[in-house]
Amino acid sequence: VIELGSDVKVQRGNLSMGSALNTTANLTNAIDPTKAFVMVNSKADHNNAVTNDCTIKATIVNSTQLRFERKSSSFGSTLAWQVVEFTDNTTVKNGTLNSWTTKDQNINVGTVDRDRSFIITSAASSEPNKVWSWLFASNLTNATNLKFDRAAAGTDDTNVSWYVIEMPAVKVTAPESNEV
Repeated sequence: VIELGSDVKVQRGNLSMGSALNTTANLTNAIDPTKAFVMVNSKADHNNAVTNDCTIKATIVNSTQLRFERKSSSFGSTLAWQVVEFTDNTTVKNGTLNSWTTKDQNINVGTVDRDRSFIITSAASSEPNKVWSWLFASNLTNATNLKFDRAAAGTDDTNVSWYVIEMPAVKVTAPESNEV
């Protein structure tokens, strides 16, 4: 659990995808998509569900809508999502990697300070049985490169949504108003 101060706003919700390949969620309050990222968790609605029923890619469509998608579906899935929006000088870079079939992939993200940045990803895979296809590492290998790496290349494809969040330099001069 991370508790951030007054420089963030969080919206959250739950929804059922049923057997649909994609769905959307409308946000209660509009956000600035250039200052926000989305996280998603999912669970299968049936004990016979396979991996691709629950690997979900989440993206911010615009200031009021999120999109959730998966590559295939045999059974329903229930999602819990959160959108974190920064109101300070934090920057958020984002993108998608669609139909990824290679072992690794490098993406130029512009320049970020690696000491103040972190990565959030979500992914949807078409492969129900090969865990390596959708479990991958993501790493900022230098100030401009985001690298995705998994166990092997394959014919199944994976769609990835990524966010690189760079926090501003912070100088604490006083505690928050509710701290001693």
